[in-house]
Amino acid sequence: MEDSFIIVFFLYLFMKRIFVFGGVGVGKTTFASKLSKILGIEFFKTDDMIWNENWKKRKVEERDKKLKEILRKKKWIIEGAQFDEWIFPAIKKSDTVILLNFGRKVMFKRVIKRFKKGRKDKGAYGKIGSLVYLLYYVLTHKSKSYLERKEVANGEFILLENDVEADRFLEKILNS
Repeated sequence: MEDSFIIVFFLYLFMKRIFVFGGVGVGKTTFASKLSKILGIEFFKTDDMIWNENWKKRKVEERDKKLKEILRKKKWIIEGAQFDEWIFPAIKKSDTVILLNFGRKVMFKRVIKRFKKGRKDKGAYGKIGSLVYLLYYVLTHKSKSYLERKEVANGEFILLENDVEADRFLEKILNS
């Protein structure tokens, strides 16, 4: 128990560039938002780099430009489900990479819940085509591929596998 406190305290002191990722519906945005408030570091969504306000896909150049602007900052938290090559510069520049790996059942329930209540920041979640796409993503999601590609990360790699672990992690940082 003391070892985990020391590790979290160390992370609290040195976390400046953080990448939070995981499947659709695991709570990346909620987790990143809480972490942002605790650490006083602005967070950014990869969705906002990829999609405009109307869920129209941005040009690759525009997406990459947005990412580069963020990476120039001294401190940031980036969250997203993307783990493709375009995001590797952010992962490589991160001093801490946090994987929220909660499993398909959680993802499925949360995607349905999100669809039912709609999402305030983007309109696409109210469309049936988006629901079908997201459910397909959940059904075909391979969490092992995240773990297999963790070698891309140069910094600390943290795996949180449920809400309890995520909340404890945040609580330890808050109380550090």
